Amino acid sequence: MGYREYLAIKQYNSTEEKMLHRESMFRKIQEYVDVDEGSFDCHKWMKQCVKFDKIIEVGATNYTGELIYKNKGFIPDVIVDKLNDDAKRCILEKTGKDDINGLRIVALSKEDVLYMVQDYHQQVANRYKNLLNMTKVEWETNLLKFHLKSMAKEWEYAANERVEYNNEGKIDIPFPLAWSYEYLIIQLIHILNQYDWEYIDVALYGY
Repeated sequence: MGYREYLAIKQYNSTEEKMLHRESMFRKIQEYVDVDEGSFDCHKWMKQCVKFDKIIEVGATNYTGELIYKNKGFIPDVIVDKLNDDAKRCILEKTGKDDINGLRIVALSKEDVLYMVQDYHQQVANRYKNLLNMTKVEWETNLLKFHLKSMAKEWEYAANERVEYNNEGKIDIPFPLAWSYEYLIIQLIHILNQYDWEYIDVALYGY
């Protein structure tokens, strides 16, 4: 698995719609398997068959890594077994310990996303703790000053050059806000509050 991780959401209007869509996307999964190479183009399958409504990049932490390693697969075990049986070789692994190619897409619960929000809060706290620790050693104080100056320049640059309307008349989220844990926390809270979790698929994957 690589070091970029993504959270993807598919919202449905009813249990029936969810079941029909899942039946369709899993029925078509065989079309994205290259039996000769023993590979599965999961990203193409997600784009063309799952058709997630929203995909956001999330910060890779020990917690998100554990979710990808331990959580139940987004693709049901029975589908994985059929893929492997039809190919007469291992195309997908059902467990994290066997997934050396990093193809696991795991299902998330509402509680998983809530704990992600808590985890990212802790990441922000850890960042400030690290900055505070840098004040204890003289040569690290110089590094701290350099870091603070760099951050000030980045935010000032965004204020002067990046807060503007795009071609669609909307404002893109500028760096450094777009890549911050703080903004990610807000996105996850919006997902927790605004989506109907009774009819939803939420997945986490990395590459």
